[in-house]
Amino acid sequence: MARRRPYEQDTENHERWLISYADFITLLFAFFVVMYAVSVVNIGKYTVLSEALGDAFGGRGAANRSNTMVEVDALPLSNILAHKRAEAAKAIGELKKVSSLPVYEPNREQAVFDHIRAVNPGPLSGTEMQDIYERIIDVMRTLQRREG
Repeated sequence: MARRRPYEQDTENHERWLISYADFITLLFAFFVVMYAVSVVNIGKYTVLSEALGDAFGGRGAANRSNTMVEVDALPLSNILAHKRAEAAKAIGELKKVSSLPVYEPNREQAVFDHIRAVNPGPLSGTEMQDIYERIIDVMRTLQRREG
């Protein structure tokens, strides 16, 4: 009896590119999520992210270097924030002049200090944070008292 040839199926998967493509799209999505997350510079969140990535990839040195770089890069941002705060203080000072309100409002300042101490995550103590904010408020008060 003659042997019958087995039926040859086409076992080659012509859609195997789809798996690679799906992996690529997933990585691209993750990349853009991370890029969006770090687009707004938040030192605390960025530090947590860099430490987590350092732990995940087993290298603590790179995470520490990137933390230092972020702190240095954030210096101009703090300058910008100080100027924005000064502009706001100046506008508030003008409103206080027009409304004949006093520049120094101890109750309002005490409320700010209480809030700063309540939300302070450290490493500075609440008193140290209050000292910093007292100086900032003092400078802004001086700015409000200046004649235009």
